[in-house]
Amino acid sequence: MGHSQGGMFHIATRRLPTAVDNMFASNPFVRTLSTSPLAAGVSAHSIIAVLGTGNPLLLNDGVVAYRSAHLEGVESEKIVQSSHSLQSNPATIQEIRRILREHVDAQ
Repeated sequence: MGHSQGGMFHIATRRLPTAVDNMFASNPFVRTLSTSPLAAGVSAHSIIAVLGTGNPLLLNDGVVAYRSAHLEGVESEKIVQSSHSLQSNPATIQEIRRILREHVDAQ
């Protein structure tokens, strides 16, 4: 296969990235996002799932390691004992309510 054919193949297979593509640390979108600061005036909170107990730095949610999900500079961080999809976990819902109330009270 010549160089031009390889180039043509590359162009022909270009597509929008999927959620799976965006899970890799080497992905350009992930690299750019991870180095982008929050906009002025934006408050960020983290809710991070982990399976098991102990040092969170050694834990993961079955998909993402805590150390990859942890963000410096957030207003709060809540660790929830859960698998990766934690949106229906009661502790997650309670934390979201707490954050929303905090923002309403600040108005």
